[in-house]
Amino acid sequence: MLSNWRRTLTENGGPRSILKDNLKAREEELAGKKRDLEAMSKSKQLVITEKTRRLAIEMDKVGLRGCRNAAVGLSSHRGYVEGKLTSLNKYINNLDTVIAWTMETKTRINISRELSDKDRSRVIDNIMVSVLDHETEVKEVLENFTNLEKECESTRQPVSVELQEKIKKLREDWHYVKNRGEPISQQVSSLPANKGTVVTTSPLVQKAPSRSPANAKPRVSTGWLRSEQGAFDSLPSRLVRFQPDLYHHLV
Repeated sequence: MLSNWRRTLTENGGPRSILKDNLKAREEELAGKKRDLEAMSKSKQLVITEKTRRLAIEMDKVGLRGCRNAAVGLSSHRGYVEGKLTSLNKYINNLDTVIAWTMETKTRINISRELSDKDRSRVIDNIMVSVLDHETEVKEVLENFTNLEKECESTRQPVSVELQEKIKKLREDWHYVKNRGEPISQQVSSLPANKGTVVTTSPLVQKAPSRSPANAKPRVSTGWLRSEQGAFDSLPSRLVRFQPDLYHHLV
């Protein structure tokens, strides 16, 4: 029996041969699995690459769409800004024209002071006709500046100092021209007094009544004295000495 077992081992190559065969089979199995894993990895990489390519295409589309929208928005905003600049330039030209006219009119009024009263009045009357013709234009320029100022405030942007100085100068000259070149103090002093104004004097300094006959007693109205008796009692005694009749009458 032992001899048979030895013969079998000899025919089969012995234990080392068997182990070698098992290892070879295992290596082949592992090599196959490795090939399968590599194939799977390659297929996944292809899938990822395809997704990446599609995503890149979509991003390009979105980017192009966003660029187009941005271009349209910028174009619209550019048109808006250009329109505002055109309106502003037009307004500044009108403002300069009105300022030049007011300065010229102010100079004419000042020159007329060297004329006689009659000639000056005639010249001023002619100037005022021109003032009435330009009144609407001046008011429109001032109102447009007010609207521009409000618009700048809403956007928290200040109005340029140069433009503010021009408007200030225009308002001063327009006020001067519109009032015929007369100072404000002179206009106030020439105003008539109110009809309702009444100048009164104190009863104590009223004119004394005319003398009556020696036997007749003077008639003195005491209605106002009763209403002001408290004030009369507080007067110094020296005033009472000069009016004995009134004092005795009250007592």
